[in-house]
Amino acid sequence: MIKYCNILLLALSLTSCSTSSHQPKPAESANQSPPLQEFELYMSRGDLFGGSTFEQYKIANGMLYAECGNIRHGRHHTAETDLREFRTEEAADLLSNLQALERQLNGTTLDQSGESSGFTEPGSLKLAAKIEESSIALETSLDSISKPDKKAEKTVQRLVKSVRALPEKSLCNNKTFFGL
Repeated sequence: MIKYCNILLLALSLTSCSTSSHQPKPAESANQSPPLQEFELYMSRGDLFGGSTFEQYKIANGMLYAECGNIRHGRHHTAETDLREFRTEEAADLLSNLQALERQLNGTTLDQSGESSGFTEPGSLKLAAKIEESSIALETSLDSISKPDKKAEKTVQRLVKSVRALPEKSLCNNKTFFGL
């Protein structure tokens, strides 16, 4: 029995000593950072029960973090979270939408962010991204993105829908978030 254990240990130690040649991907090299460095999306809207509902998505360091829940008396109560690796193919789509949005925001004014305290309020949408040397930050009403009139609003809508589709399943069983 001891002889078989020694052979097994020897075989395991030999396989762990094997070398592999790993060529770093372009985004992994020390002097080049990925084009999309940070991304945050926050949405909130008042509900019928006197509180508010929220969804939040963050991408940083190759990870996607998403959460949803309720806001009661100014405090966020998270009901569900999702944490997973942010894949390269997802980054390409998101980056394309962000670059289009960056071009469209020049000279465009978006509706002011609304309150999220009541059901009749227009809600709030906040988006921030750091792309290579530039950054995007916007704050607008959720209603203006749910029913867009301007080209930039339509791009934000497309961006929000693609980000909401990233988690493996709908957060808090919300197939849509007030039209998004």
